[in-house]
Amino acid sequence: ATPGQAIFGRDMLFDIPYLCNWSEIGRRRQQLVDRSNARENKKRVPYDYTVGQKAMIIKATDGSHLPKPEDVHEDPYEVTQVFTNGTVRLQRGA
Repeated sequence: ATPGQAIFGRDMLFDIPYLCNWSEIGRRRQQLVDRSNARENKKRVPYDYTVGQKAMIIKATDGSHLPKPEDVHEDPYEVTQVFTNGTVRLQRGA
């Protein structure tokens, strides 16, 4: 279904009604999201940080180009707190 058909309930080229199945559209969209997440997470390496370790920040993870090759990483920072969901807090200043 095109967006116009779904919103207006009519075909955009011909004067005929169009009934869309919103649950099917939502199911397909969720299926695409799940497939995309599985593809991205397949490359991920599980790792548990501990307080006191050093971690580097990668500046461009979206594939965009940085101005200089040496600007890929920021300095290593100390991990000050580890949360239960796996995120960490870093000490970036004094």
